[in-house]
Formats: sequence, C-alpha cells, structure tokens
Amino acid sequence: MSTRAPGRQALVRLGLLLVLAALWLLPWAEVQDRATGVVRTQVGAERTGLPALAALVLLWLWALAGCVARSRPALRAGEALASGALGCVVTVLLLLGHPWLPGAARAQALLPVFVPLAALGMLEGLLRVAEARGARTGAGTVATLRCAAGVFCASALLANEALAPALLACLLGVGPLAFVAGRDPEAARRSLDGLITLGGLLAGFAPTLQRVLASVPDPVAGLMPSAVGWSVLSALVVLTGATGLFAPREGSASPTPAAPAS
Repeated sequence: MSTRAPGRQALVRLGLLLVLAALWLLPWAEVQDRATGVVRTQVGAERTGLPALAALVLLWLWALAGCVARSRPALRAGEALASGALGCVVTVLLLLGHPWLPGAARAQALLPVFVPLAALGMLEGLLRVAEARGARTGAGTVATLRCAAGVFCASALLANEALAPALLACLLGVGPLAFVAGRDPEAARRSLDGLITLGGLLAGFAPTLQRVLASVPDPVAGLMPSAVGWSVLSALVVLTGATGLFAPREGSASPTPAAPAS
C-alpha cells in the first residue's frame, strides 16, 4: 500500500531549505569583541550554532524523504537515516573539538553516547529500506532501542547540565515516537509532516536557543536582512509542514446532504 504522491509544496520546501542554508552562511550582524573591543561581522552560523545545524540536517533529509518515499517503511527509513546522519555530524564535531560542543576530555566522554546513537539510526534506516522492498526485518526492535537510548542519554546529560548534548541526544532518539499514531502510509506521511513542522520551529528558534546554550554578543546596529530572512523562511517551512499535517485525508468522504422528506 502506497501513500499519496508529494504535492508541489514538497518541491517548494526544498527550495526554501536551499535558501535557508545560504542565509545561514551570510553575515547577520556586526558585534563588538568583548576582549579587544574590535567590531567584526558575525555570520548566521555563529549566531545560531548547533540548533540551526541540527535543524538543517534533519529538515533536508526529512524533506527529501517526503519527496521520494511512497510507503510507510520508506518514510520511516527517511526519519531514521536523518537521525543517523545528524549523529555522524555530531561525532565529527566532537572529533574536531568544535567549540559548539564540549572539548577535550568531555568530548571523549560524549563519543560513547553519540556514536551508538548514530549507528542505531543508520541501522534502522537500512532495515527500513529492506522492509520497504518486502523483507522481514527487526527494524521495530531497533527503533525501540534507539528511542529508549536517546531518552535515557538526554536525561543523563540534562542532569549533568550538558544542555547542547542533551538536546542532540533527544533529537537523535525520539523520532520513532512520531509514527506511533496510525499504521497506514498516509498516517506515516502526516507524521513526517509533523516532524518537518517541528524542525521548522527548531530552525526559527535557533537564535534564541543558541543564546541559552552559549554566549552570543548583541549586535552593534541591529540585525541584517539575512537574519530577518532566516526567521521568515523558517516560518514558511513550518507552514509547508503544517499544511500537509492538517490536510484532509485522502479518500475521506464529505458529508452528503440528506434527501428532502417527501
């Protein structure tokens, strides 16, 4: 059983994400260095940090899955592979000692958290692909394990006040919960649209979340148009997801007027 073909909004969404990624690399504001007093230009990546990076990775792969997947296993494969890809990105950042994540010894302690979560995401994704081709797999067990591991790791990291790693562990683990409601392909597509809606919200609030996770200097003379454009496009991405999420179910019958009494 297959789901409906993606509408024009799926291609529009990909275009929006392409522009969103470009805006992320453009200058957003001029800020004054607190140590030297020198005014320099900050790009969007510096002002949005890890939340925006996570949102972009997930949104791109979810949107691609929405364009090419036609069955429930294929849609779930898109979600799982997106989680695995984000886990791989986080692993690389840890290995490089990127300032968005804890460095040195703390990074070495986080690798045993994110490497298994990334592997579980990739494994589930590959099993879902095989399931979409008719094979019997244990993808459901892997999904349950990934969800439990993600929630456990996020809780432990939050207890240790590691806010950024806790957010990432949560994003890597809770994806399967979106597909609990409904067992048909149409419900799975709605679940993916729901994830895209949440991903757009994560992108839109990324500047605010980054201010919670790290020190972000105030702009000297206000934000540039590229920063405003980021918020506008994030809202449009949310709209494309919400449109699919609340669209009428395919084949749903409209109420027919009652026949007049004779």
